Amino acid sequence: MNERKQYPGAKRLTDKRAVITGGARGIGRAIADRFIAEGAEVVIADKEHIPDDDIAGCHKLPVDVADESSVKEMMTEAVTLLSRLDILVNSAGIAKHRELLETELAHWQQIMDINLTGTFLCNREAARFMVPQKSGCIINIGSAAAILPSVRTHAYAASKGGVMSFTKAIAGDLAKHGIRVNVINPSPVDTEMVKSAHTPEFRASYTARLPMGRYALPEEIAGTAAFLASDDAGYVTGAMLNVDGGFTSSGVRQ
Repeated sequence: MNERKQYPGAKRLTDKRAVITGGARGIGRAIADRFIAEGAEVVIADKEHIPDDDIAGCHKLPVDVADESSVKEMMTEAVTLLSRLDILVNSAGIAKHRELLETELAHWQQIMDINLTGTFLCNREAARFMVPQKSGCIINIGSAAAILPSVRTHAYAASKGGVMSFTKAIAGDLAKHGIRVNVINPSPVDTEMVKSAHTPEFRASYTARLPMGRYALPEEIAGTAAFLASDDAGYVTGAMLNVDGGFTSSGVRQ
């Protein structure tokens, strides 16, 4: 069993009910841990198997975010388990980097299906339950790559750029229903997905461009998500929070 990090202070999410896609590992897992520590009741929805003895204190449901019927079934079951839906964190995503001339349509489509279409489906189905209750919070996970793409990231950067624009667009649509929608744009985060995708040479090159000189920790993204999900961010919607160690705001550095 993985031991959860302890978070001191007030439980800002007490009595909140949350669904976190892609919560089996990486950023989604860190967010699930943080939300539970802050008092939320959580459903982790993931395509990956989640062992019964892992991530204590939450429900687990299977989902393929690129499949409409799977998302609808998961969201309905999640709301049945939770009795309502206060928060959606859409963290499910993939990153596969290739040269443009080596990119098959199937590769492009897979990234779009999971990262962008999956965001649309999960946001839409969550909103179906949030609109009648006149409240809710949706947090999408974008990427600094949408603002400053790296080499061989054209498909990934395009998908996350779509997530950013989509988030801002629906934030305006849903505000009248009391629903807040925001996006977090991390620079590289020390997760298993990033470790498998970034060679040591790529990591060294990227780190050299990060003003803070290191990759983010999953817990740092989780802290931002906890803020956005809390009443402390009650007037924040349509925002892009770049949690990137200064990457997207830095110029030429010696």
